[in-house]
This record gives sequence, C-alpha cells and structure tokens, in this order.
Amino acid sequence: MEASVESEDEDHGPRRFTYEDEKKKLPVLGDDGVFRTPENDGSSRLVKNRKRRDPKEGAGVKKSELKKDKEVKKRKKAEEDVPKARLRVASLATSITSNPTKNLKLMQELRKIRQETFRDRRVRGMALASEAQIFADISPGYIIKPLTDEEKAIKVSKEVLKTREFEGQLIDLYDKFLRDVVKLSSSKDPLALTSIQVLCAVLDALPHFNHGQTLAKTVVDNLEHPNPSIRELASTTLSKLYSEAHHAPESVLDVIVVSAQAIADLAEKKRHKLSESSIQPLTCLRLGALFGAA
Repeated sequence: MEASVESEDEDHGPRRFTYEDEKKKLPVLGDDGVFRTPENDGSSRLVKNRKRRDPKEGAGVKKSELKKDKEVKKRKKAEEDVPKARLRVASLATSITSNPTKNLKLMQELRKIRQETFRDRRVRGMALASEAQIFADISPGYIIKPLTDEEKAIKVSKEVLKTREFEGQLIDLYDKFLRDVVKLSSSKDPLALTSIQVLCAVLDALPHFNHGQTLAKTVVDNLEHPNPSIRELASTTLSKLYSEAHHAPESVLDVIVVSAQAIADLAEKKRHKLSESSIQPLTCLRLGALFGAA
C-alpha cells in the first residue's frame, strides 16, 4: 500500500509526495568524479563508476579507422584501374619522347605514379622503367654543367636560351629521379629489385652523363647482393663498361676508375672474399690498350 504525506505550498496549495518520488532522485556528481544517488538517511549510494569522459577520447581511433578504410578503397580502385593506368603511362612516355622540349614537364606525372604506393606494383614498375628509358633517349652526350654568373650575364640567341632552359629542367628531373631510385634500391619497397635493374640499365646507357660515378658505385654495391640474378646483372653491366674503356671518353674513364676503386673497397670490406662475378668486371679491362702497350 502506498503511503503519502501532505505539505502546504504558499502558492499552489497542498503537494503530495510518495515513496516512489524518493526512488526517482537524480544522481549527484561527487568531488571524486563519481555519480551517486542520495539515500533517505542523507548518505549517498554509488550508481556507476563513470568519470567524466573526454569528448576527444576515441576520436583518434575513429580517425585511424577512417584513414584505413580510405586506403583500402584507394587500393581497390587502383587495382580496378590498372589497364587505364598502364595506358596513361604509355601515353605520357610517347608524348615526352616525341617532343621533349614541349612535354618534359609531364615527367612529373610519371614520377607521381611511380611514388603512389597504393597503386599496383606493375603500374609503378612500368612508370619507373619508362622514366629510365626517357632519360636514356633524350639526354645529351655530355655532362650538363651549371652556368657561372658570367655565362648567365652574356646575351645569347633564343635557340641557346631555349636549350639552356631545357637542360636545366632535364638535369633537375634527372637528379630527383636518381635520388629516388637509389633510395628505393635499398628499401623494402616491392620495387626495390626493379630499381636496381633500372640503375644498371641507366649506367649502361648514360655512363658519360651527370652522376655517372654515383650510378657506378651503386651498381658495385650490388655485386654481393643476396639475389643471384641481381649479382649477375651488376657484374654484367660493369663488365660491359670496362670492356669499352680503351676507347671511352674522359668522363667515362673517370666512372671506371671510381667504380674499380669501389670494387677494391668492397673486397677489403669482405676481407677479400668476393664471389667470382664480383671480380669478373676487372678481368675485362684491356690495360695494354689503355696504356698504349703492344
């Protein structure tokens, strides 16, 4: 049976309180951050050990999940777009080689495709190989040297100015390309082995061009690579270079000397325990022809 009491209210007259009303008292937040319900005797009963929750809590997890979902969607879309992407790479390469002066800026798009790790490995590899082939096709047969202040001050014809602008743009792109590929060759990226193959191909095509010594040293570093096919490729590339040393220009001779010293340093590092393929390039040097002996 429900008990009740009455009390006078000056404005509204009698009010009725029941024991049910006592049970519906709201919880009170204590100084310790815990919610408690006041009891009839004035004490407080623990309702739930809930402390104030930081509104930012869980936001980091949600953001991480959203980012992961976005990456998955990007990869899925990239897989679906493989044929389209390969056609785009081929189109870019054709446009650049057909008119390098006008379309060299398109190399930036090829570089972007190669750097996008969410893309299919075959597409990235195709972009990388295309970059290498383009540089091999359009690079001049000499080292591009930076202009001095005196040279810049001299008035030149429009043709010369156009050539200078092209060479400046070319060497800037080539510098970035080599930095990227050398770094890629020693990484855990799926294109690591492909990048070493590309470096060997570039050295074979452009030993006379800028950064030939850097290229040769990188190839020497792979003479003792764990992968036997990479070891063989590095050895074959250097052997071909050395076999042509007797009629090579000075810039290429400098590359050969630097790389031969790198092989000697490698032998010392390995305590003179090199594989046969690592020594093979040195046997291709025609020292008699180099020094003018019969």
